[in-house]
Amino acid sequence: AAMPGFIVAFFTLPSWPAISLLALYVRIGLYMLVSIALFTTADTFIKARPNKITAVWGAAAFTLFYWFVLPAWLATVANIAGLGLPDWPAWTGRGVIATLALFWLQRTFSKEEEYVVEKLEPAVQARSSNVSVTFQPGETAVSATADQSLLDIAEANNQPIEAGCRMGICGADPVTILEGMENLSPMGNDERSTLERLGFCENTRLACMCRVKGDVSVSLAATQNSQPLPQHKLIAPDESVKQVVIIGNGVAGVTTADTIRRHHANCAIHLIGREKHPFYNRMSIGRLIYGRSAMNGLYLRDDKWYDERQITNWLNTQVVHIDKENHQVALATGETLPFDRLILACGSSSFVPKLPGFGLPGTFVLREADEAMEIRAYVQAQNCQHAVVAGGGLLGLEAAYALLKLGLQVIVLQRGPWLLNRQLNKRGASILRLHLEQLGLQIKLNTETAQLAGNDRVQELLLQNGSCLPCDLFLLAAGIQPNAELATASGLAVNRGVVVTDRMETSQADIYAVGDMCEFDGEVSGLWAAATEQARVAGINAIGGEASYKPVVPATTLKVVGVDVTSIGHITADPNESEIVLEDPENLSYRKLVIADGKIVGAILVGYAGKTAAVTTAIKQAWDVTHLLPALQAGEWNGLDQLLAELVPAGA
Repeated sequence: AAMPGFIVAFFTLPSWPAISLLALYVRIGLYMLVSIALFTTADTFIKARPNKITAVWGAAAFTLFYWFVLPAWLATVANIAGLGLPDWPAWTGRGVIATLALFWLQRTFSKEEEYVVEKLEPAVQARSSNVSVTFQPGETAVSATADQSLLDIAEANNQPIEAGCRMGICGADPVTILEGMENLSPMGNDERSTLERLGFCENTRLACMCRVKGDVSVSLAATQNSQPLPQHKLIAPDESVKQVVIIGNGVAGVTTADTIRRHHANCAIHLIGREKHPFYNRMSIGRLIYGRSAMNGLYLRDDKWYDERQITNWLNTQVVHIDKENHQVALATGETLPFDRLILACGSSSFVPKLPGFGLPGTFVLREADEAMEIRAYVQAQNCQHAVVAGGGLLGLEAAYALLKLGLQVIVLQRGPWLLNRQLNKRGASILRLHLEQLGLQIKLNTETAQLAGNDRVQELLLQNGSCLPCDLFLLAAGIQPNAELATASGLAVNRGVVVTDRMETSQADIYAVGDMCEFDGEVSGLWAAATEQARVAGINAIGGEASYKPVVPATTLKVVGVDVTSIGHITADPNESEIVLEDPENLSYRKLVIADGKIVGAILVGYAGKTAAVTTAIKQAWDVTHLLPALQAGEWNGLDQLLAELVPAGA
């Protein structure tokens, strides 16, 4: 941008000692600044790609240089030859130089357009092509962009649909496909397993997992299979197991109960929940902060489900003691329940470090539905305006977004150098930060809370650096801790969580632990997918079967509308592994693959929701993608989608 100005200054300004060196350098700088200003103005106001403006400035610099230099060169040659030199050769040469510059510009522009037509426009057309989606009931037809998920389309058009993990695991968003099943992206294993586990019909899909390729008609009222539970048994159950008690009615507890009943039709199953709500979508409780419908639509199982499976569902009930010797549990109501098998699925709670002032009215954690509804009520009662969320992990960011949607000004404090430090690298997190700031969140990195202050409620927050922030609502999101108190009091082996084997057995025979409260191989997973698999293994083993738990590939998605962020597997390459990193700063997109022995073992996707299903499946099924590596390196990832379609036909 500065070169044309420098060339003009170099050849036109008087040289030292005609003017001082200071004056000379100042004038050269001014000429260069004018050149840069003209470039910036052209780049801002002329509707052309930036590289075209750059090419014009390059051609101008080329032409100006030879405009000034050519006459001197010709004069030097003429003097050496002892010839007189008229003016026309210099002007002719200048004309040739200008013509060459114009020819080069024309060729550059032409080649660029050919590249766009060949490489970019098909992708743009694919993204911009419209499809029609009709929602039932109501015959609501909407136009959408191809490759959007049904969930995104429904939310964008204010359709009554729930959302949860957005990864096809929780099952919060089932829809019935009335027409156009072949126009949806293929079904992956996670989605298929979830639909089978929940007992939905074959024409059901999870809205978050199916991307629209053509016209489709859907019903938001998904129907479950009316047939009874399968009578065939995958295992021969131990008929001596007469009574199973499960403590905890979250996903781990409910999945354990379902697994046991599928294999054992005769044993009694008692499911004991501390909360007053039946099994609900814990990953969507942020909606209780900003939404109008409270718990409506958040429940994942109705009373009919428990009745059909003959599961006794205890709500608002606490277990206070486990009598291992006599095989019974004592309830806070004074009742006791005998058990042949006991499954602990007590979940986890918010971790609360020592923080002066925490506990004042207006200070919260967010782990349960009632806590979310308390936050909404408090904001209304106190007319809160300024919220601070301490914690830049998944829970903190999702809570911050919920408060933002409620109308508060929200600041997120992250003690580390970037957000989601467990799921993202620094570059991916920096792009995520830009996304969140565009939504309206304020992000403060490398920042810690020192204390909270206020008279009768929280009013301000003092940071470790000494500065203060206005704060009439404080939400602490410092992670989770397993609810292992009951297990500890019962004498079971507990480290960070309740220690289990690959059969999900604790240190006591006939007692199992699953979900957020258990620790396997030194790790507490805290993931929904891990909880469901642990529950399946525990349920089978508890009634006499044989199953072993293998850790699931960690996969997390940030559940914030408008921000597509997914982290899967091993995201930092070891010395013997390689990385493919591609980013598009203009569109705030970033993608990274970690490759080992021709297989994808980890990925970070920011702004590439359409690729999540294929990449996740490739990692979990350990596809050999050696033949696709050159294309992946070049940014062509359609081969993964094609491979997914071949392995899992559309509509299957």
